[in-house]
Amino acid sequence: MLKQAIHRIQHHHPWRLRKNGPEAAVLIPITASELDPEIILTVRSSMLKSHRGEVCFPGGKRDPEDIELAHTALRETEEELGIPPNKVELCGALGQVVSKHHCMLPLG
Repeated sequence: MLKQAIHRIQHHHPWRLRKNGPEAAVLIPITASELDPEIILTVRSSMLKSHRGEVCFPGGKRDPEDIELAHTALRETEEELGIPPNKVELCGALGQVVSKHHCMLPLG
């Protein structure tokens, strides 16, 4: 099942919105267990200004030093989950969506 999902993501052609605006990225972390893969989610702090208490993928707004959105997702994943980028295998990207705060998010 995991191999099939990775294959489909690798061959997916993500859509890109034509709107300009702030960008953010998330990572959909999946554990590397062929028999029993799991998706890792986080719960946002109830003390935050936005997205309080929401269950979400690790991610956040793009910083000026982020070369591309994949770097944003990897940086945020390390900050939020403590998983260093060299322990992550990026499989591909999914299409963009616009968040309720009008950030454009590529998923994946």
